[in-house]
Amino acid sequence: MSEIVTEAQEIAQALDERRIDLVTAAINVLGLERTRAFLDQTLTAEAAGGMMTKNDQRRRTPGGAFFQLMKDHIT
Repeated sequence: MSEIVTEAQEIAQALDERRIDLVTAAINVLGLERTRAFLDQTLTAEAAGGMMTKNDQRRRTPGGAFFQLMKDHIT
């Protein structure tokens, strides 16, 4: 198993995210260091109560928050 897949599995597990393929793609595009930085931001947000959806109807899953943070910060 490649190092990227192993790292993706670890990050996905920390986020309780099933879509390891999306985490792998994030590592391939952004690099491991930047992807881990988004993981850290996500875990900090989770510790502070989580992130709400744009319409404030529900709390995002940790994986959803992770991908939303990436979307908000990448052009």
